[in-house]
Amino acid sequence: MKKESIAIDLDDVLAAHVEAFIQFSNAQFGTNLTIDDYDDHFANIWNVEQKEIERRSKLFHVPNNYAELEVKEESKEALRRLNSEYNLFIVTARGSGLVEISFDWVNRYYPGIFKGIHFVPSWGYEKTKTKAD
Repeated sequence: MKKESIAIDLDDVLAAHVEAFIQFSNAQFGTNLTIDDYDDHFANIWNVEQKEIERRSKLFHVPNNYAELEVKEESKEALRRLNSEYNLFIVTARGSGLVEISFDWVNRYYPGIFKGIHFVPSWGYEKTKTKAD
């Protein structure tokens, strides 16, 4: 019997992305944000001009910041159980500059669990499709 497949998001399911973003913003820009302040639309968080949003965003979305993301430990056991019955794939909206570090991170913290990682250019200057596509 062929296993069905399940797509799993990487950031904030496997990796503590929001926590790292909040910590980065507070340290770099003097904000006083909490997890509850997070919004995918950075204009709602920072309340600055679009050019400044783009500048700050580029500073955060670099391999070094993603290499050290903490693991969402609560996902590990669930994924191990799912892996016995399903083919698991990661679908992520991480940009092209984060491909290599993403593979490294997943292989370090979730070895042997995923059949592959699909990168979807779904935000910013690379936006061409959605994760659902």
